Amino acid sequence: MKPLTQEQSPTSVTSQNRRLRVDAILISSDDSFLIELGPLLGDNYRTHTVDSPLALGNLAHKPGWFAIVDVAALPEARGAVTRMAQRYPHAPIIVVTPTAADWSSLVGAGSIVDAIPRSELSRTRFNEALSKAVARVREAPRPDITPTGTYRGANPLEANPFGGRRHISLPGLRHLPWAALALTVLGVGLWWWHSSHGAHSSVPHRPANSVPSVTSAPATDSAEPAPEPQPSAPATTSSQTVLELLSAARVQFHDQKLLFPRPDGEPRGDSALELYAQVLSQDPSNAEALDGIERLWVIAKERLQGDIASGKLEDAARLSALFKTAGLSDERLEPLNAGINAARPRWLLARAQQSIDGGDLAGAEQIIAQLVATGADADTLLGLRRALDAKRNDQQLSTLSAQMHSAIASGALLAPDRDNAMARFTTMRSLNRSHTLTLAAQRDLRAALLTQATQATQQHQFDAATRYMNALSELGSSSEVTEAKRRLQEEMDRAAHPEPTAATAPAAPVPTPEPTPAPSAAASYIAATPVRPLDVSYPIVGRGVEGRVVVEFTLHANGTASDAVVIEANPRGVFDRSALSAVRRGRYDTRPLAGAPTQRARISLHFKPE
Repeated sequence: MKPLTQEQSPTSVTSQNRRLRVDAILISSDDSFLIELGPLLGDNYRTHTVDSPLALGNLAHKPGWFAIVDVAALPEARGAVTRMAQRYPHAPIIVVTPTAADWSSLVGAGSIVDAIPRSELSRTRFNEALSKAVARVREAPRPDITPTGTYRGANPLEANPFGGRRHISLPGLRHLPWAALALTVLGVGLWWWHSSHGAHSSVPHRPANSVPSVTSAPATDSAEPAPEPQPSAPATTSSQTVLELLSAARVQFHDQKLLFPRPDGEPRGDSALELYAQVLSQDPSNAEALDGIERLWVIAKERLQGDIASGKLEDAARLSALFKTAGLSDERLEPLNAGINAARPRWLLARAQQSIDGGDLAGAEQIIAQLVATGADADTLLGLRRALDAKRNDQQLSTLSAQMHSAIASGALLAPDRDNAMARFTTMRSLNRSHTLTLAAQRDLRAALLTQATQATQQHQFDAATRYMNALSELGSSSEVTEAKRRLQEEMDRAAHPEPTAATAPAAPVPTPEPTPAPSAAASYIAATPVRPLDVSYPIVGRGVEGRVVVEFTLHANGTASDAVVIEANPRGVFDRSALSAVRRGRYDTRPLAGAPTQRARISLHFKPE
């Protein structure tokens, strides 16, 4: 890029005019833009061109200048211009942009003079912006630099914003080698005077861990500055003076690392915002601190909006409170605080749902309580509570399912009474009958009971097999369960009526009913008396035939029958199954037991055709 060459003014320009001209730094990498801008500026300004703000170098050390920034070709233009405004608060900035509306907030905050569309460079608005920039340059106080380029009143040890050192040139200094000794003597005397009187002098006492702050009389040819120590991060103390706090704040602005307190810890008073707030607590009208707060607010607004959008409401609220402490008006903070309050219910809702999904039910309860306090919508709260109850139900079902499977593995299907697989499943079914965990548990328990019932049947443990079958009936019927019951009945019948080695079937059944023999004194059974008529079905195969069956069974203290077998039958094999089925389903008088837990009993059933 060919730079504009206007350092040499035409012969028609007088020396006085040259001295009055203001430096204009043109920041652009577009040659066509610079060519277009050259005639508009003419000889009224000393112009310098650089590609980006990072290339300002020694140009930034000039005592008074303004910048014209072409943001169309500048990467991350908004951030670059904002940082430039922070580093050079006394250098006005004019932005040339395709969309001027995007820069209205910075114009309103005073960070830039104006944002001019490129199409309006030749119009009155651009000339007005130039006039404003020149007026600001000439009106801006320059307490830190003399017309010769030396520092005055500010800290000469401060690094320049681009990382290099500001060159301090004092004409004639090399001719006065004794000046260093005189300055040392003067400094010791001032320190002694300050220590003796305890007053705030121009060379304040500073703690060992604070940033040095040097203030002195205006630089002259006979004064030599002290050697430059490296600036370090401030560690503030309660005894720091205004000058020390301002010096520490300048360092933080230069480093751009700690403008605001750390969001992940307690405030330590070492950020630029906190340092300026401390200055204002001692000197409420301090111009540098007030200007620093304003520049920080321009930066903070975008950060706060980002925190609100990402749900970091506590960080946003904390930073807003710090600005309020620093003296920012409630009127300016109100839109931000309103945004935080508006986003809080949405943020709490999202956090509550995350806690529920993650199984943190206690945390979800606390967040829901906070939502209630914010006046959240009743339907929203109802939906959260339903989701919370459903998650709690899931956790309970998951625990019961694990306990049930553990009981199945240990073989505790039906016993002990309250700590078995069947009891756990019953509780699950009472919580949610249609839940996937409940249905899976039902399937697994049915399979386990069916296996045990089959094994008990094969081993002729008919009482145990019957208990398993009864439990299976409570879980619902299936073809496997029906088949298992059929096999159990067949095995029980086969055990009750072993097939003879040789048998001759009669040509036709002859009904020869016999009376039921009366029990003798030495009989080992009792006569059973049903408490209600037995439900006896007349089999189809015995239609038109009369018969009698004597069934012996074990009578229990609760009136139920088990281990039923046919003792006598006439005719054989016709009414046996119906008699056994009726006896097993019956309930009997237990008084003959006389307190015994069980006793073998017999009953005679007569079958008559209708």
